[in-house]
Amino acid sequence: MKSYNVKIISMLILIMFVALWLSNLCCAKKIYVNTWGGYATLKMKDANKYLNELAEESIFSDYISIGKIMDGLIYGIAIDYKISNSIGIRKKIEYINCSQGVVAGNYRGILNNSNYVVFKDKLANSLIPIMLGIGINEEKTDLFLSCYINSGIALGKSEFSVSGDTNISGVNVLNYSVLYRGAGFISDIDAEVKYKIYKNIFIGFNMGYRILNILRMKAVEDEPAANVKKGDDLKDSNENPVEFDFSGMTLGLSLVFKI
Repeated sequence: MKSYNVKIISMLILIMFVALWLSNLCCAKKIYVNTWGGYATLKMKDANKYLNELAEESIFSDYISIGKIMDGLIYGIAIDYKISNSIGIRKKIEYINCSQGVVAGNYRGILNNSNYVVFKDKLANSLIPIMLGIGINEEKTDLFLSCYINSGIALGKSEFSVSGDTNISGVNVLNYSVLYRGAGFISDIDAEVKYKIYKNIFIGFNMGYRILNILRMKAVEDEPAANVKKGDDLKDSNENPVEFDFSGMTLGLSLVFKI
């Protein structure tokens, strides 16, 4: 097992033990189970630059379309332990499914329009943050306000795939995919307004901002067709690792249960 995988697993175990220890130590007065889903923006400046490079390097550059990585959908669950009248401890895990980055192109022969070459490069990304936080909980009759600062580790995945087709004899179009993984430390702040709809059930609106930049993604296994070996970084045209900046805003709706 690679050393960075050992570090990731060790950090996850440490976070969970610390969270359990704090929750037991503090003897929570109230516990809330919070589930949510919504929209997430993403910076992805370096990753989108990489997509532009792919388009510029294509021999079919006059027929190129580029779909950039801009946003995604976020889902999450958290357990909040209220340890005083207004202070709470939070454990949460999220999943962000990003929009795909796509570079697509096609070519049809000038003299023989039945000849064609089509191709599509995709960069599909996702993220799983696991965090521990502390914040303020204020429950006032039917309204419930909260604001948390969270920190932890995030596991990122990026799958680069190439697909194509042609009917031109002697022209080979590659078809392959390479899975890359990486990790980084994440911090975020989120605020939520909730309204009681039935006894211990609330619905709410939440918003927040996360900071996370994964500096490199490494190949999970060999892919001879792409000349990629296990452990290789995803690199740009200058042989620099492509960074994946998942920083951005979150807007969502939540359903909360008070235990």
